[in-house]
Amino acid sequence: MGYSLLSDINGNTLRTKDMHLTPSANKQLEMGKDKIKQILREDFEVMPETGPKKLSVFDFDGTTMDTLYPEIAKPIYKEKTGQDWPFQGWWGRKESLDMDIFDFQPKPDVKRDYQAERANSDTMVVSLTGRRPKLSNEVEAILHANGYRFDRYMYNYGSDTLSNKLEQIGKMLQEFPSIKHVELWDDRLSHFVTFKQWGNDLVKSGRLDNFKLNEVPNDQWTK
Repeated sequence: MGYSLLSDINGNTLRTKDMHLTPSANKQLEMGKDKIKQILREDFEVMPETGPKKLSVFDFDGTTMDTLYPEIAKPIYKEKTGQDWPFQGWWGRKESLDMDIFDFQPKPDVKRDYQAERANSDTMVVSLTGRRPKLSNEVEAILHANGYRFDRYMYNYGSDTLSNKLEQIGKMLQEFPSIKHVELWDDRLSHFVTFKQWGNDLVKSGRLDNFKLNEVPNDQWTK
């Protein structure tokens, strides 16, 4: 009679005879399988043919979160601190994402869409922002405080926001050839013509089966 060795999720060796598992060992094995499934869902470390079928991409400022644009936020900053905004720029400053000063709120409609996308096991849900990586701690703290958890957080590594987003999504499609559907949520209307042309070209070429772009209203771009 041969013996086989298995390990439980805590690294303890389970010795089974001819693979006829005891109830306890079988429970440990099933727990291990569940843990593996969880890791695969969180990190999408899977083979292309069994990877995510859809990529859902959510912008940050003005889309998942109402992070306030400078004309609105600077008076709040002065009221809370007693000082005028001391910096020349806004979007590159971590102070613009200070939750002790600003009351950031999620966009309700976008939050509902996010929850629906997150419930799909074959969908990879990512955050893609024009903010730079140096602000990743602040961006992710705001998202997490408001109930958002993404499979991946992506930032702008140096180009203009539109070019960076197209490049980043393109890299995702290369990394996950199983993706055949892409859906975006964004508030920057000036980017929409290029986004639509880019997505439609991928559908025409056969790389994607479907491309959808959701407009998120934002007074910053329509006032």
